[in-house]
Amino acid sequence: MPAYRISGACNPTLHQTLEIEPSIGLLLKKRRPNLVKVGKKIREIRKKKGYSQEAFAAEAQLGRTYMGRIERGEQNLSIQKLIQIALTLKVEVSELIPPLKQLKSPLI
Repeated sequence: MPAYRISGACNPTLHQTLEIEPSIGLLLKKRRPNLVKVGKKIREIRKKKGYSQEAFAAEAQLGRTYMGRIERGEQNLSIQKLIQIALTLKVEVSELIPPLKQLKSPLI
């Protein structure tokens, strides 16, 4: 069953495209495959290091809900935030990004 899209045309204050998933009846922010993969890598490393999402967000000086959106692939993040996350996890930035062959063109 296709998802229904809501955009700023319906509500000028809405800046992101949202999707309604009819099968579960929830309003979900659109996820981008590459962001989902980056978010999964961040979550995997965070858990391996023993951080809860809340403790990690506090340590990285980021909001807990912001971290949740990053880990779910709902939030685009800047290079500065990626560096901040890598420094907090004490890993190289490259460890947070999947290999290029696993990513899709964002232009498609």
